[in-house]
Amino acid sequence: MAKSASIIVIGNEILSGKTRDENSVFLAHELRNLGVDLRKISVIPDELQFIASEVRDLSNLHDYVFTTGGVGPTHDDLTMHGIAMAFGRNIRRNPELEAALRGYYPADLVEPNLLMADVPEDSRLISRPGMWFPVVVVKNVYIFPGVPEILRRKFTNIKEIFRDTPYHLMEVFLRADEGQIAAILHRVLAQFPELHSLPEFIRADTAILDGEIAVLDEHGRSSFSLIQQRTGIRQGGRRTGSRQDIPVQYYAFDLLYLDGYDLRRVALEERKAALAQITAADGPIRYSEHSIRNAASLRLSKRCRYLCSDSKSLLSFSNRSWR
Repeated sequence: MAKSASIIVIGNEILSGKTRDENSVFLAHELRNLGVDLRKISVIPDELQFIASEVRDLSNLHDYVFTTGGVGPTHDDLTMHGIAMAFGRNIRRNPELEAALRGYYPADLVEPNLLMADVPEDSRLISRPGMWFPVVVVKNVYIFPGVPEILRRKFTNIKEIFRDTPYHLMEVFLRADEGQIAAILHRVLAQFPELHSLPEFIRADTAILDGEIAVLDEHGRSSFSLIQQRTGIRQGGRRTGSRQDIPVQYYAFDLLYLDGYDLRRVALEERKAALAQITAADGPIRYSEHSIRNAASLRLSKRCRYLCSDSKSLLSFSNRSWR
């Protein structure tokens, strides 16, 4: 199960509209790529009770809490004190942080700068090469500054500690209203639950494959009768109950797009050679020189979209859950 997270954006300037919040957008995108399930984004003022209450509540609800803003040397930078209040801790000057500040301001250090070394007692510090000032962590709360450029650098330096099983998205395109396709989405999921794991067997970040779904009989030949039974679709469009016990095989015979390159104008032989390299020999997606007789058409795209050429329906997919 994915780790959950929340973001607390702290700052009157955000709530007043004077400053646009860029940090939560950045963190949301990064956390999604890391496989972390972001559940809430909260924007609160620079007030101790607000900070303490929100931090305490979200820390109990989620695996990670990320705060942004309110960690400077001015009177309204109250994040550290609010977090200390949330967990019943005192504020202490951290010698390692003080040394970092004195090293960063060797000639023009003033006393207010040292206030940034005052953190909740028993805080953890996470540092990486290239970071002159560590990330302060209290329990499961990761404290970041509000300046977007600094936050991005610091988070990028430590983000690998949050990496989990990544999300994979698939889409099936349809020209219809959302309400009209709801039943189609449920049918696709019910008919082919194996779609959840397919992207894991493609050796590429982004790829669009052209191929087919087939059901093989006891002789290893594709059977139209068996695929009808699996999908529950009979001649004339009549529907019956689908048989989930019948396994399906996915065959890919063309590669249209690979990691930023449109391959449609590349020679077919070269596309097939690349396709053979990115499909696992023992996985559920098999490389095929030719299209399979008695198979259903399917166009696959790892990470971004699944394109079904015959139905042209749109469907968003995560390898953990449908959203």
